[in-house]
Amino acid sequence: MWLTLATTFVEGPLLRPTLAQLGMLGAALGRLHALEVAGDGAGAPEGEAGRGLAGGPGRAAWYPEEAIPGTLGRLDAVATLVPDDWQPLYAQFRSTARAVQQSLGALPRGVVHGGAWPGNAVQSGPDTVTLIDWETGGLGLPVLDLGNSLIESLLDAEPSAGARSSTGVPSSAGVPSSAGVPSSAGGPAAWLVEPDEGRVAAVAGGYASRRVLGAAERALLPEAVRFGACYAGAIHLYEALAERVSGTSMDARLERLRNRVAVSEAIARLAAPHVAGGPETVR
Repeated sequence: MWLTLATTFVEGPLLRPTLAQLGMLGAALGRLHALEVAGDGAGAPEGEAGRGLAGGPGRAAWYPEEAIPGTLGRLDAVATLVPDDWQPLYAQFRSTARAVQQSLGALPRGVVHGGAWPGNAVQSGPDTVTLIDWETGGLGLPVLDLGNSLIESLLDAEPSAGARSSTGVPSSAGVPSSAGVPSSAGGPAAWLVEPDEGRVAAVAGGYASRRVLGAAERALLPEAVRFGACYAGAIHLYEALAERVSGTSMDARLERLRNRVAVSEAIARLAAPHVAGGPETVR
């Protein structure tokens, strides 16, 4: 089958990122999530929410009614194979998936990007950031998209020597950047992250200038920050335990996932004061 992709070229550099650029990245994501979308499932009978209407968006890679059962199914399949030292990570993945699943009725839907980090954002004007690389985007949960952006914005798009970097997994896997494998540039330490109050505040504040999180979204924020690791972690655990994939690459993936889980609470705590604010009128 032949497929054709028509796209545009976005002029400008990837974000370095500076704190000002991270604020613009957050604002761009907030504008996206604030869009009113035909077929977003609002007010639809149970079982029909999220199907969309003619002309509405397709489903994102993390569309919850598909992503969560898939995640729990993979975790169930390896439940008896998990080594003792992997049990805490396994338990966190299951807890996160269940927490998001139990909150679905209270969470708004919207168009999400699926990988809004500095490597997918172009400085297209003095005060403008344009998001690129939309293959994981579509209808989904904005709070999960924001959570992923908060943690992945701790990475640099174009690392210098010794700086942090990130790569994604192949797009065919349908996994946003938080599930990434180690970059060849800089070694494994280059893609581990640590909380940075300035970066987190810039993304969260920029976001809240365009869209304010609701109470249910704010309550779920820690789980939203680590949901990407949960979703990807189920895939990687299944590969490691059921399919017996091993080696340096798998070890590096699992280390990255442990890192994301370990810092998620701190990142959510840093973001919380900023996402609760925003303008009186959100547009």
